[in-house]
Amino acid sequence: MEQNTIGKRLQNWLGTSKKEKFELLNPEEFKSLIRRERCKADRFNQYFSLATVEFDSLVHGVEVKQELLKSFLTHCREYDEFGWIDIRTIGIMLYSSTHDEAQIFINRIQLIKDLHLPHSIFTFPDNWIERNTHIEAQSFPHPTDEEKTPQQNTSEAETEQSASFAVNEEVLRLEATPLPLWKRSLDIASAATLLLVLTPLMALIAATIKLVSKGPIFYSQKRIGYNGREFDFYKFRTMKINNDCGQHKALTSNMVHKEVPMTKLYNDPRIILFGKLIRNTSLDELPQLFNVLKGDMSLVGPRPCLPYEAKLFKRWQKQRFYSIPGLTGLWQVSGKNRLTFNQMVRLDISYYQHLSIFQDLKIFIKTPLAIFDEFRQASRQKEAMA
Repeated sequence: MEQNTIGKRLQNWLGTSKKEKFELLNPEEFKSLIRRERCKADRFNQYFSLATVEFDSLVHGVEVKQELLKSFLTHCREYDEFGWIDIRTIGIMLYSSTHDEAQIFINRIQLIKDLHLPHSIFTFPDNWIERNTHIEAQSFPHPTDEEKTPQQNTSEAETEQSASFAVNEEVLRLEATPLPLWKRSLDIASAATLLLVLTPLMALIAATIKLVSKGPIFYSQKRIGYNGREFDFYKFRTMKINNDCGQHKALTSNMVHKEVPMTKLYNDPRIILFGKLIRNTSLDELPQLFNVLKGDMSLVGPRPCLPYEAKLFKRWQKQRFYSIPGLTGLWQVSGKNRLTFNQMVRLDISYYQHLSIFQDLKIFIKTPLAIFDEFRQASRQKEAMA
């Protein structure tokens, strides 16, 4: 329809009407729309395309602009959304459109004589993510409504395609919002203060580890962090060196695929002397204060997972990667090992969706009590097993 809302907005912007005020979605509104649509597509196994068009170099006269307007009005649908990406780029949200369909839309607009529109197309989930293995993003088939089955939402094939990933950098520019200044400021101030205060305790833990076990004091491993990026994660080493992680992988797979509490391995033979005490009191996590200072982590956020754990995630569960990981989080103060994997992920997503300084402070204040409760449960479990 040539007189729809989108048409009026574009007509305004192109200078063909002076009666109405330009009302394209502003950058913040359009990014919010992208995040909302991506979350919905994650949840319901849907797809969409986002086309971005640069108008900065468009210096043609009114006649060409009017032809451009007519082309947009002819080929867009009533429910497609337009908004600013930045001061020179407009984004077009093409719902339920494949990459090829979005390209056809752009090609038809570019039929205007002597007009070239610099553009990009991002289709969810096809090229919304980049594989760390540098394999090109695959073009997933999009079944019709009649062909879709409930089993497709949790197929093993989809799980296998959920390899360790990082969000496409261009998509990140379009969708992600930077961390709030208050959060980064609070992280730096708090981490620096805690490191200063806890240095004697950390020195005592380091000396204990060195005395009772051969090997390094600190343990570093790859974890999946903010927007799916890998980073080096630090802990005090509480396990013997060169141990087998096969048992932990099996336990993780069981917790991800079944509605069972996320319990830890009991009587783990890999743990060194005094290791259980250090782990049950969460003192092994103190070196992550350096991760906070580096910007890899925050004081509060979802716990970062291992790469082989990320491979087991379904699409909707990967939403937890849109929040910077933390030392403590909503999951830790809401029951932790008494909760299932899906409950943990939902808490992580809820934290991301309701991010605020008051929520962070509330979680941080609750953390010592949660640690004490975990230590008490571990002691009771030890007595029961004796």
